[in-house]
Amino acid sequence: AAVAADSREAKTHADLVVVSVHWGAELMDRPKDYQVRLAHAAVDAGADLVLGHHPHVLQGLELYKGRLIAYSLGNFAFGSGSRRCTESIILLAEFDGGALARVRAVPLCVDNHRVNYQPAPLAGAEGRAVLDRLNAISRHLGFSLAVGDSAGSWAPGENP
Repeated sequence: AAVAADSREAKTHADLVVVSVHWGAELMDRPKDYQVRLAHAAVDAGADLVLGHHPHVLQGLELYKGRLIAYSLGNFAFGSGSRRCTESIILLAEFDGGALARVRAVPLCVDNHRVNYQPAPLAGAEGRAVLDRLNAISRHLGFSLAVGDSAGSWAPGENP
């Protein structure tokens, strides 16, 4: 209830409202039901973008009422030696007049055994593999990105 109330209040003072939530279960690539309910409530109350973090791995992307929800972006610069937390994305969301106009996802290697705690963009087969996996874990949420060599993308009129 607090996220919805805060989103509603923020919308009275801002052109765009981005909600960032620390939630979810570590190392799980699917959002829990409460995450989906909370994200939808935030959007219903005025949030334009919802960004989740905490699971240390990617979770899916969803487009809900024209608003993007990223349930978990994975790690970025994080002091982990885990072999289970090796991929992430940089998410770029562009808005035009308050409407989501374009989404790009740049795949990253965050395997600290390879990149020494300095996230590195991935391209080619490695980058496509991360984006294909992101699409696979977003499928149940009804979202997919067009996969390119160095980024995934979505714009209105594209799937979904």
